[in-house]
Amino acid sequence: MTLHLQLKVGEDVQGYSQAMRTYATYPFRLSPPLMLSSKDRHCLYLYLMNTAPGWLAGDRCFGEITLAKNSHLFLTDQAATKVHTMPNLEQSAQLTHCVTLAEGAFLEWLPEPIILYQDACFQQKSEITIADNSGFAISEILIPGRLARGESYQFRHYSNQFIVKNQQGKCLFQDSGQLLGKKNPLRKSHLLAALPIMGTLYLVPPKAITLSVLQEKLQILLKDYSKDLKVGVSTLPNCEGLLIRLLASHASDSLYYIKEAVSLFRHFLGLPTLPEIPK
Repeated sequence: MTLHLQLKVGEDVQGYSQAMRTYATYPFRLSPPLMLSSKDRHCLYLYLMNTAPGWLAGDRCFGEITLAKNSHLFLTDQAATKVHTMPNLEQSAQLTHCVTLAEGAFLEWLPEPIILYQDACFQQKSEITIADNSGFAISEILIPGRLARGESYQFRHYSNQFIVKNQQGKCLFQDSGQLLGKKNPLRKSHLLAALPIMGTLYLVPPKAITLSVLQEKLQILLKDYSKDLKVGVSTLPNCEGLLIRLLASHASDSLYYIKEAVSLFRHFLGLPTLPEIPK
């Protein structure tokens, strides 16, 4: 698989995180560093942009992200990712990312939603290698079609593998899922019809925090929402962190809840408040 993205982040002499190496080929492009907060100079803020119209049949993309010791990266994108129609039943698009976090490194990766068009087939895989005292906050939001057009669960298939290992190669936890579109027997159920948008947020702290208290605070956040958002919070295996699942009627609710959850996570880690990210 051809390398399309390589990003390495480290610390400069002042202790600020900066890009040590960037390499991107079509369709990826990385923004210049964003100066979003004078109180958070240690964190490097970047946009990862897809210059293509979206993912098309036959696309195969691979990226590597490496954070050196004690570095901190916030990564997002500017717009939703579109997975276009693939009428040939043998066709699909595939995206693979390998992430390596050195000791004390912290990654926040909060992309915009993925929209699965009619007859789309999309496969994602993320492999995260973490060192001692490193951690991350990584999210995903899935929209099962162009809902404003009445297109819901008309895609073919979606799959995702999320694997977290230590430096010795031992699997700490793995989260794998597959979602059928047209052949999904539950797509017309009351729950998925009312709350079609799915979200996931992984919170793995780079240092010891009281997960039970954080879990309680995340549940309290939900009180600010109506019945248009359902959230479940559970502990990851070996108490590595928390897993949050969301069902929503609007993508904006999912995005806002995830942003608030990450801001709360930052507070528990003693980090500055997450600044406003212009989109």
